[in-house]
Amino acid sequence: MVILGTVAACAPPLVLASGQKAFMAATLLVLAASLVVGYRRARAPVAADVLDAGCFTLVLVFSQVPLVAFGIAFQTILYRGLYTSSRRALLRTVLYLLSFVVGVPLWAQAQPEADPRIFRAALVAGLLSTATVSFFGWQLAVSIAAREASARRERLISRTGQELLGALDEARIRVIGLRAIEALVADTPGLRAVSVRRDDQGVKITSSAGFLARTPERLPPAGDLGSPAFWRPLGEDCHWEPLIYDETPTEAVALGFPGPVPKDVTATAGSILNQVLLAYRNSLAHSELRVQALTDPLTGLVNRTGFTEATGQVLSHPDPGPVSVLFIDLDDFKEVNDNLGHAAGDALLVRVAALLQSLVRTDDVVARLGGDEFAVLLRGIDEDAAARIAERVVLGTSMLTSGPDGEYTIGASIGLVRGEPGAGLEDLLIRADLAMYEAKGRGKGRLQAWRPELRPTTRPR
Repeated sequence: MVILGTVAACAPPLVLASGQKAFMAATLLVLAASLVVGYRRARAPVAADVLDAGCFTLVLVFSQVPLVAFGIAFQTILYRGLYTSSRRALLRTVLYLLSFVVGVPLWAQAQPEADPRIFRAALVAGLLSTATVSFFGWQLAVSIAAREASARRERLISRTGQELLGALDEARIRVIGLRAIEALVADTPGLRAVSVRRDDQGVKITSSAGFLARTPERLPPAGDLGSPAFWRPLGEDCHWEPLIYDETPTEAVALGFPGPVPKDVTATAGSILNQVLLAYRNSLAHSELRVQALTDPLTGLVNRTGFTEATGQVLSHPDPGPVSVLFIDLDDFKEVNDNLGHAAGDALLVRVAALLQSLVRTDDVVARLGGDEFAVLLRGIDEDAAARIAERVVLGTSMLTSGPDGEYTIGASIGLVRGEPGAGLEDLLIRADLAMYEAKGRGKGRLQAWRPELRPTTRPR
């Protein structure tokens, strides 16, 4: 349509050329080439506007009827307005008005026999028509630019949502959100963005995008993050619009702009931050569900799945170092359950869990495997040190009593296995289980380290 429209606009001046058809054809060819090339590339330098105006002036001078050149002006203003800024639209308007002011008098000199009324009509109608069409072209350029900016922001929101869709790590979620805000700032001339976090020492600037005259590390500790006045130390020449959410009252993002922040920019930033907050809430829910899936609800210890996962991670390390596993089975626990009830049994299990945690380090893993079975993963200590910890467990467990008069006591049978280089997780756990059964079979209330000659009397669990 652009090419056909250009050809159609060039036809009347060529037909009505006053004896200079070859020169008129060359001028129209140059003008048409400039229009088509600029449109296809979606850009045109200022020199192209000057060239267009010069060609338009020549078309005016060598036409029998100067108003036929108006079609050229219309085509040029319309097509150039599709991909240029409002400043360039204003420059183009001035150039074409000058072309009418210069070209029409030159046409009158070249056509001395022409009716003076044609001169006046061409000058007045040309100026008014050019001004009107230029205004239309400017409005068209502004509309197209706004639509393109809106489309880019919608794509930014969509892309950010896709990146956040599978993000469960808080640090990654923050990086994605920050990158999206930076992209919004880069796409909006004059926009600035600052994010802050309030702590015990005041308000710390965590990130910024866009030009800031002053970038202090901190802002005054006193003040409301939701007040635009709080952000003025970052730049008196900016209007600041803070974005604060109830989920993060100690954190905020503020947008700065030389004038009022455009509403569509604020809406885009708000949509991005809403997606970030949604992803953050999802990550918290996922973490909570994962903790619940790996935690024993009664004792708060790691459950069997969590213990197996933790042990597998340690053994898969290229250099795990000394590793020992204790499998613990409580002796005579069934008597407590049968005679005092399950509530007393549960209370005793909680006391055993507290005892185990008090006898190991914070880096070790204590787990309740189910029922009255427990396990401990010891890292960075040799088998002798692990045996000493196991003996303390045996002693501490034997001192736990239940009942009104403490008439019910329990004990602990413990199997100890040392992780060897190349040992698989399944083999390690089976060995610890076998050693524990050996200890129970030898009289309960004792420790048994695994030995190669141990053989299961029953199928290991």
